Amino acid sequence: MLKSVQEWALRRGWDLSRQPTLLAISGGLDSVALAATFRALNWPCEWAHVNFGLRGEESDGDEAFVRQLAAQWGVKLHVRRCDTRAFAQQNGLSIQEAARHLRYAFFRELQDHRELPRLATAHHADDNFEHFFLYLMRGSHATAFRGLPLENASLIRPLWSVSKAEIQAFAEGQDLVWREDSSNASDYYSRNRIRHQLQAFHAADPEAWNQLRADFSELAERAQHAEAEHQRDWQQIWGDDWQQRALGPGLFMSELPDARHLERLGFNKAQVGEMGRVERSGARWKGRGSWNLERTQNGWLLAGPELDSLPSLGLDAGSSVEWGDYHFSLSQELYSGQKNAWCFSGKGPLLLRVWEQGDRMQGWGMNGQKKVSDWLGESGIPRRLRGQVPVLCDERGILGLVGLRRSSHRAAQEGESCLVLRWHRLTTFV
Repeated sequence: MLKSVQEWALRRGWDLSRQPTLLAISGGLDSVALAATFRALNWPCEWAHVNFGLRGEESDGDEAFVRQLAAQWGVKLHVRRCDTRAFAQQNGLSIQEAARHLRYAFFRELQDHRELPRLATAHHADDNFEHFFLYLMRGSHATAFRGLPLENASLIRPLWSVSKAEIQAFAEGQDLVWREDSSNASDYYSRNRIRHQLQAFHAADPEAWNQLRADFSELAERAQHAEAEHQRDWQQIWGDDWQQRALGPGLFMSELPDARHLERLGFNKAQVGEMGRVERSGARWKGRGSWNLERTQNGWLLAGPELDSLPSLGLDAGSSVEWGDYHFSLSQELYSGQKNAWCFSGKGPLLLRVWEQGDRMQGWGMNGQKKVSDWLGESGIPRRLRGQVPVLCDERGILGLVGLRRSSHRAAQEGESCLVLRWHRLTTFV
């Protein structure tokens, strides 16, 4: 297994000693084996563990085990405890959807804060095979045959081509200890039912099962290669910053994007077919997620959610919240030139809201104030999309237009305790 992972990294030209990575660790067999692989290859990493609070003492036992292992191996560990059931109920999500959301929001926050360019998960070849059947049963054939991506933006899956049996053999050969998740024995979740059926198939005819899994892995690799080529074509059209541009308040396009990209944004096949036939301006479609597409006189407008109906939201140090299509975190830290963050002198609270008529702001390094509507206009944001830009304020005025421009108000000085605001967009193309 070590050789497989090492070869996988070398094929990408990676110097493992220079690739600090955030590793998601649950305490189960797969993630502990991946952590041991990182350790054996001297691949620098930090660990992230989420206690979802779904299995009571067992969840706490997983956390305690991971803490002990991190201390034993001398690895930096980050832990977050969540009330997953409450979050699911508040947001109308299934438990699995809520857990996934909480998990990856934590990971993204750590990557930004700790400057870790990659996130590694322990998904392996058998997981990929389960993924195929799960989405095939749901009717999502393209997703099924594409499989779990080997790389997905900053997310990497070093065990993508390694089987569960190989992982088990490696772990036993290294005398590793891990935790068993009792919920894996339940048939409550669709993925578990599929896993148990595949295990029965494997037990009945291991040779046929291994051949079928190998054939699927080859198909998935080809599909992902084709997808990568398509991504390069898209970049040639829009440039290297196409994702960032598309994730701004709006993206104007003279031509309708490829169906694959539209489907990845949450538009279904019927909507995509209708888009190709409509010629009148003003026609609009809403994707499954937060994206909207509108036919205009000059082409197409791809836009995120309408934010002007969102309520104002207070932020205190220690807050970690979602507002519209953004995730924000606010912390009290010593100022040291933090990257990818805004730093403000003093303490909270701060306020997030939408733009209002009459708003004025003094831009960083400028004399005098200017209308926020002028700032928005000069940034190229159409009038109907200006309600999508979060405005950050305190009791004395506007601190900045998130993602566009910050004001000169409350500038922090080196070495002082300050408020540090970090954020990222929740919607991604990957």
